[in-house]
Amino acid sequence: SLFKYRSADAFSLKNLDEGTIWLSDPIALNNPFDSLLSWDIIEILDDLLVWGGKDAGELFINNHYPNLSRSQRRNQLRSFMRDKSKMRELLLQQQKQFKEKNSRNLQRYREAMKICSFTERLDTLPMWAHYANNHRGFCMEYKLSSLTSEFAENVFPVLYTQEGINSTSILKQYFSGNKRINPDRILMVPFIKSIDWSYEKEWRYVLDNPALKNGLPLKIGFPDTVYLGNKLNEEHVREIEDICKRRNIKMAQKELSSKKMGMVPVFHHLQALPG
Repeated sequence: SLFKYRSADAFSLKNLDEGTIWLSDPIALNNPFDSLLSWDIIEILDDLLVWGGKDAGELFINNHYPNLSRSQRRNQLRSFMRDKSKMRELLLQQQKQFKEKNSRNLQRYREAMKICSFTERLDTLPMWAHYANNHRGFCMEYKLSSLTSEFAENVFPVLYTQEGINSTSILKQYFSGNKRINPDRILMVPFIKSIDWSYEKEWRYVLDNPALKNGLPLKIGFPDTVYLGNKLNEEHVREIEDICKRRNIKMAQKELSSKKMGMVPVFHHLQALPG
């Protein structure tokens, strides 16, 4: 099972009633470094121009002189290939512009991603505090076998590590012709987080679509069980109970355990609504 904590509000209750999840922009998440891709474009280009061959030169010329005709770019390439120091000198002179353009490209890549997070854990008090509005929200338990195949086949665990992905090194090796390097490793960045977050045991569904400018709902199916926070107000309890009856979802209240530090679920026996 995977679990999803939510605050209780009109949006989360609408998602519950419709069997949808909300895909968020990474910038809206609580980790400012979430899905933040970066590399040193100057180091990569400089390395390419020093060690790269004709392909590297063409890449540089085409990007730096987009308005030249094909024959003019060919002549410029021949001139630079005879003296690569000219290309390096030009690169260093224009490094501010290269960095600004690269920064915009990286931001566009980040904005193209939409993310929804889940966890393996129902038994952690910090998760109830951080993601369910200090126990005033609720948590949904999903059985992957009952959800859409598009979702179930594309939700993956987060990898927690002390070191991030060295994108600069990966790209330098790839462009230098190292066939053992797969540049797609860089695209793993939404699934890499600092070990400080490891207590969350997070899983993620990530949608990568540059055409999407904002977050959006995604229909995946209904949860198996909804667990209510022990501070959830009566109005929201009634609303969730009504949804669970209509959608044939089990409902349980999280209550403090008398035997250990923590909470245990107490199930409510709901009578499904007819029809």
